[in-house]
Amino acid sequence: MRVKVNFEDLGVTHRRGEFSCFSCRVPLPVPVDTSRARARFRRGILEITLPRKRGYEIKVE
Repeated sequence: MRVKVNFEDLGVTHRRGEFSCFSCRVPLPVPVDTSRARARFRRGILEITLPRKRGYEIKVE
């Protein structure tokens, strides 16, 4: 699933300088498996992959 995020709508601010910090919280529409999360920064773009949590089996007696 790919979601386009408009950071202006989230109230995100960013300051540039020799050292800078960026933080943003985005609500996700489904539960994710954080142990399998991956991030890649390439050509100035940060790509974050958060796989959905897998379902689980319920035994019925």
